[in-house]
Amino acid sequence: MSKVFLIVTDSDWRVSRAGNRSTGWLLRGVCVVCCVLFSVFCGPRALAQPPAEEAKSDRKTEYLYPIAVAVVPGESVEQDVLFVVDLELPGIWRVTNDERKIFYRGSRRFRDVMNRPRCIATHPDGGVLVGDSASREVYHISGSDQEPVPLSGGRIGIPMAIAVSPDGKSVYVADAERKAVVQLQIGKSADEQSVSWVARVNARGLAFQNESSLIAVTPGPASLKKVDVSMPFAARPDKIVDNPAVTEILDKRVFEYPNGLAVHGDNLYVSDGYAHVIHLIEPDGKHRAWYTGKPLVGPVGITASNQAIWVTDPKTRSIMAFSLDSDPKLLQTR
Repeated sequence: MSKVFLIVTDSDWRVSRAGNRSTGWLLRGVCVVCCVLFSVFCGPRALAQPPAEEAKSDRKTEYLYPIAVAVVPGESVEQDVLFVVDLELPGIWRVTNDERKIFYRGSRRFRDVMNRPRCIATHPDGGVLVGDSASREVYHISGSDQEPVPLSGGRIGIPMAIAVSPDGKSVYVADAERKAVVQLQIGKSADEQSVSWVARVNARGLAFQNESSLIAVTPGPASLKKVDVSMPFAARPDKIVDNPAVTEILDKRVFEYPNGLAVHGDNLYVSDGYAHVIHLIEPDGKHRAWYTGKPLVGPVGITASNQAIWVTDPKTRSIMAFSLDSDPKLLQTR
């Protein structure tokens, strides 16, 4: 352990006590600063740190803060291909049963492209759609290390969740800044794009249940809402008062802090980070804790494949697959 000795003569203190208190306090302040700097840069903790190259190599395949996940379903859970949003990387991982590698690395400069990615969905034509709160944009990344292509031209606020329509023509974005859901057209450039306001719903998770029913989980008094996207959209969300396209599935708050939503068949699954649980909402509206306890600690991102519910847990830095049984089991951790 490093030791620092501070030697002050008795005459120094007598001067301070004699009336020159400001000089004494200044000397003491300078000494304290020197001690702190010495311990930081020369102490045992600093000396124990690995060289920069070694530290970098150790983190090549390590999640930093995985908060969202999209899946390309395979014939089995082992064949599912995952795309994981890592908020602190920042960027996207591509994860298979055998390999984890960076699909796209974002910028560490604030407001640059993919500086704070938050939500993800697979693109109908390949690659992924990613919502980035720092640059206020949804991007299409068509392949590994390909440049992100913006969809909205910065005309949205903070994308917290995205869902692609079953026909593959539109992407619906939960804008936390405007507390509304908006629609963007897939296949149009940012210059060609028109942003359509769908509904004033403050969603934290979005998922389609069928061709026209977009389900939204919210942190508000009505926990779950359904948006009929086949109905005409309003021009602006502040013009929406009573929207017949929006109905309530759960008209009360039943989640502590909902982070994401997945749909499999007629069942809805909600990740609740504060309650440390995955909720199940059945077709009749009944809800219950579906999975709770270890290894689940703080579930955030959630999606469904053919055989499993995949969940990201930034507190354990892992991605977990759970069986679709009424009494689910942990199938895999990646």
